[in-house]
Amino acid sequence: MKRPTITEEERDLLNDAIDHWLLQEPFPLLKNNITMDDVAEAMNMERSHLSNYIYEVRGDTFASWLSDIKLEYCRKMLINTDLSISEIAYRTGYNDLAAMSKAFKKKFGISPRSFRQQTTTI
Repeated sequence: MKRPTITEEERDLLNDAIDHWLLQEPFPLLKNNITMDDVAEAMNMERSHLSNYIYEVRGDTFASWLSDIKLEYCRKMLINTDLSISEIAYRTGYNDLAAMSKAFKKKFGISPRSFRQQTTTI
């Protein structure tokens, strides 16, 4: 069954809502095993709207979208804070440093430690 198409206006509203929500402190995706229902409820939106946004606009599955957001947040924290990499992993909802490091290296092609070293020497 084909998913309903999101209008350009709906896409823009969802982009803004998600961007605003992700700027909250503490990072809203801290919870381990967060579900699409959890995110939709926290954003006060229909699960189907969030699902369609992720699939149509982002071209992702929920798990992939969630991972990308967490890893981008890790990347920003590595650049903008002096927190330990373990603390960054914890603050972005990873159960342990090894899981975050493996995912980070897969996405960015470099370990979090090497990434931090490169960005602090520039």
